[in-house]
Amino acid sequence: MELLPERCTNQVNVYHVSFQNIRNGSRTYGILCLPKTPGKYPALLRVPGAGVRPYSGDVEVASKGAITLEIGIHGIPVTMPQKVYDNLGNGALYGYPYMNDNNRDESYYK
Repeated sequence: MELLPERCTNQVNVYHVSFQNIRNGSRTYGILCLPKTPGKYPALLRVPGAGVRPYSGDVEVASKGAITLEIGIHGIPVTMPQKVYDNLGNGALYGYPYMNDNNRDESYYK
């Protein structure tokens, strides 16, 4: 968990996080936004639609009193420059929704 001070506000701390995935060595990355005021909060998980892109987190919702976690599915950090995602989307991850889509054990989304 890495604090992203440039994204924090007076009310919200913003973190780049990663979690061990089902496959050995694979990680899921995301942006966690936590209200700074101590207390119990509801939580909101934001799952991705489609595409290869960076994420900024949901600071607005967190500032209203909720913990938010926005995750990506590509196993890469979600804080890199847009150009990196453009290159991946036009290269190694081009057509990712269909990669191994006929094999449930090797599907991209597994």
